[in-house]
Amino acid sequence: MVQLELDALDRNILSILQDDARTPFTRIAEKVGVSDATIHLRVRKIEAMGLIERYTVVVNEATLGLPVTTYVLIRVDPGTVEEVCMQLAQLEETYDICEIHEWYDLLVKVRGSSLEGVRDILIQKIRSIPHVVGSEAYTVYKTWKRDFGVRIEGSNAMMRKEG
Repeated sequence: MVQLELDALDRNILSILQDDARTPFTRIAEKVGVSDATIHLRVRKIEAMGLIERYTVVVNEATLGLPVTTYVLIRVDPGTVEEVCMQLAQLEETYDICEIHEWYDLLVKVRGSSLEGVRDILIQKIRSIPHVVGSEAYTVYKTWKRDFGVRIEGSNAMMRKEG
């Protein structure tokens, strides 16, 4: 694991950008007490380090017409995890695909417009993928916390990371 060299200024800049990636460098400079040129150089350095992967927008999925979130545990034939993941990644209804090592092999986040819609995704799309041998679905009734954050070691600043 690569240890990143981030000072307090870098962490402050990242914290501000994570709250609103559209914050102008001049505004960030005002908040942290340095020039906007310094902010520009620091952000480019942080990007070059690979810490900032991309700038994005967090969309309210319910407002967009996808109010049902379901987590699906999937069991696959031995040796086929990668093949199944490649097929799951092609489905527009899948959002997160995580490999796990328990009774199930994968944990997949699915979003749909209704319970029936998610059921159809499970039966017609996910369970029909070759090598999928079992699944369990857990529908979310209410999300109490949604945070894309990761803590940077040595910092109390919360950084939000989209994923």
